[in-house]
Amino acid sequence: MARIVGLGVAAATTVGPVTATPARAADDAGWRMPVPGAVARPFDASASDYGPGHRGVDLVADPGVAVVAAGPGTVTFAGPVAGALHVVVLHRGGVRTSYSFLLDLAVAAGDVVAGGSVVGRAGGPDPDGDHVGVVHFGVRLGERYVDPLRLFGDGTARVRLIPLDRAPHERGRPVPTAGATGLLEGLPVGPPPPGAGGCGAGVPAIDALVRAVCAGIDWASARTGDALRAGLGLLADAGRAGRTLARSLAPVLTDARAVLARGSAAAVAALADQPVARVLRDLVEVGERFLDWTRRECDPAAAPADGTGGSGHLVMAVAGIESRAEGPGRRSFGLDVRALGYHADEVHWFSYAADGGAYVADDTHDDLRVAARRLAAQLRALDAAEPGREVDLIAHSQGGVVVEQFLRHEYDASDPTFPPIGTVVTLASPHRGAPLATTARTLRRDRRTGPVLDRIAPVLPGPPADARSVAQLAEDSRFLERMRRSPLPEHVEVTTVGGTDDVVVPADRIRIPGATEVVVAVDGLTDHGAIPRDPRALQVVRSALEQRPPPCTSVLEGLRGAVTPVVLSRVEGDLGEHLTGFLAARGVRP
Repeated sequence: MARIVGLGVAAATTVGPVTATPARAADDAGWRMPVPGAVARPFDASASDYGPGHRGVDLVADPGVAVVAAGPGTVTFAGPVAGALHVVVLHRGGVRTSYSFLLDLAVAAGDVVAGGSVVGRAGGPDPDGDHVGVVHFGVRLGERYVDPLRLFGDGTARVRLIPLDRAPHERGRPVPTAGATGLLEGLPVGPPPPGAGGCGAGVPAIDALVRAVCAGIDWASARTGDALRAGLGLLADAGRAGRTLARSLAPVLTDARAVLARGSAAAVAALADQPVARVLRDLVEVGERFLDWTRRECDPAAAPADGTGGSGHLVMAVAGIESRAEGPGRRSFGLDVRALGYHADEVHWFSYAADGGAYVADDTHDDLRVAARRLAAQLRALDAAEPGREVDLIAHSQGGVVVEQFLRHEYDASDPTFPPIGTVVTLASPHRGAPLATTARTLRRDRRTGPVLDRIAPVLPGPPADARSVAQLAEDSRFLERMRRSPLPEHVEVTTVGGTDDVVVPADRIRIPGATEVVVAVDGLTDHGAIPRDPRALQVVRSALEQRPPPCTSVLEGLRGAVTPVVLSRVEGDLGEHLTGFLAARGVRP
């Protein structure tokens, strides 16, 4: 096992460790430090896009010192989150800077600021006590955190601002070396443009399989290479047959990764049609999941969910598909709110009904965008009844996707009609889509299986295959693609929890970029139905509500959480394709 854990290699960067030297007032491209103090704590790159780390720098600042904008831009957020004051400024090129733990605010959302404009004063409260006597300064490119000090030169050479997990020679095109402002405008943050080469670039009519192979994976990054080696290592540890298979697959998969990283569009499209592409993607995902587990931040002495502790907020609980509630404010799923420390008068249950009252299972089959708007309306009504009370959101299954759609497309932290959003936790929610929903769509679209599925649908358990929400939960649905185009709100803490053996929503489908992800072994006949009241899962929820690291898990649980969900997703997601292919091979005509 030690051999496997040791497979991780630190991501390539262009800047070494930061020493606690006095901050520069400004660089020659116009960027300036928010305060003149020394660096008390440097940036600490997360091991993955989803793991722990220190996503900014802490700058020493005496109480009352003016905190200034690092450059010109527009204030997108200014206000309290979890008992502390924060300001976020959007700059040219999609760069966002954040200034946290302020004493007061000098700006409001929507204000246009110049570089050096005062946004607030240092010395604000920090409920956790981790940021006393400092200002926390962060920088994002899209959803990716980068070292803020890379905005500034060192007096002799311009520091290059690039994503942390890729060296300059791995980007596929030169890294600009102009001033910081020009560099940020030219930085290739998103997918390469057509004709630029790489995974799927320039394919005139790229099909679903190519998108599935390419989406979400930077095949040229060092991290992906580490993940592939880790996946092969796990396979090699699975007995003699596993060692033999890993030895034979290693050169084939390494070559395939090289094609996906730097191959022509035609080569990528040809490879995507081969089974090796799916094997490669699955082994990389297994390896990434296990490496993320080895690098996680966790609490070995996390408190159980025993009715003590909690957040002290209100909570809105959002149930999933096929749920129901007999009346306004009635329980809609089995969340053990008492174990999480909520009092009865602090608990509110979301309704899928248009009037916010009683609802039946059929109401959960409708458009999830409509459900998100209804969640927005019910939260506004809650704030009108109890103004200013912070509200946690805890959701199960499909309800987590409703919450994500609400956060990305409905919620506006500067809108005073919304309550302040506290902690967000989702339980067994298919944020990356549900493989069974993908299979249902495949079977319905095929003229051989579609009529059969329609005939037997009334006796099948679960939602109808033709439900609007089921189609939206397919892994590559347009709904999910469009939902992700908008970022999550600044400073909303999200934790996603999955069950190791959940066959309804495999735990590799619960991921939200930037969120804390935890997989637990759930007690009960089915992980999916039991997770809202499972002691292990509720322990994770309590830790999230108290803004503490999640509980630690054993190595065996880490292995199961890496391997089992990926296997379940592959089997379930390919089921429809295999069935229709089986019928076609035997001459069954539509």
